[in-house]
Amino acid sequence: MALVRLAALAQEEDRFLNGMAAAALEQSEVPLNGELAFLTEDAEIRFDRNRLGGLPATLFKRAIRLAVEALGAGLDHEQTLIVLHGVAGESRGSVTAEGGEVVVEWAPAHVDVRRLHPDEPFRYPLTLPGETDNETLGWRFVAFEEEYDGMPPVRASLGVQMAASALKGTLYFRTAQPGDVMRPLGFDGRRKLADLLSDARLTEAARRRLPIVCDFLGPVWAPGVCLDERARPVQGERVVRVEFGRLRTLAPV
Repeated sequence: MALVRLAALAQEEDRFLNGMAAAALEQSEVPLNGELAFLTEDAEIRFDRNRLGGLPATLFKRAIRLAVEALGAGLDHEQTLIVLHGVAGESRGSVTAEGGEVVVEWAPAHVDVRRLHPDEPFRYPLTLPGETDNETLGWRFVAFEEEYDGMPPVRASLGVQMAASALKGTLYFRTAQPGDVMRPLGFDGRRKLADLLSDARLTEAARRRLPIVCDFLGPVWAPGVCLDERARPVQGERVVRVEFGRLRTLAPV
């Protein structure tokens, strides 16, 4: 009976420490990718180094292990100690978790936990009208034609109206590619899409996962980043409305 009571107390203490560690992680987390945060929730987490590093050693170790486990990996005792001492003393460093799939990296201002292997490039047709879902990454496109409502387009938006007459060929979406250029709304010249994604403060993982809507001529809309000037809607004309968002928050057409 004494052993049973001790085991129950140990489990209770473990749950208590896990709860404290989870709360500490939540208070230390630094949001990434703005409205597009859902793109990489399963791939990367960032923490404020000062807040995370200021935790008592026992709580820090529990917290960093929980963060790594959230991405499907684990840290052994030695790896956990390396992270603990590194965050406490070194300006920069990293430890790869067991299995080689997740890395913990620390820099002067933050601590990152992220998956190492990049996502594969993709290219798929955009269903019009209808929905295009990505259940793996948790996002959805909803697209349909309508009359232009006269609302001026917003450059960085997750919903857009594109002049139907300006679109050439069938719409599709794909990974951003080297050499892609766009003319953002209100700009006279064209800019590299890579620079536009960087200006939007998207992480590398988010840039790899963001689906770029294209037609025969190339990129026409980068959700949350910009619409190409050539697709600016015109009063009295038909438009293609496309909404992009988290899978569970966009209603079907």
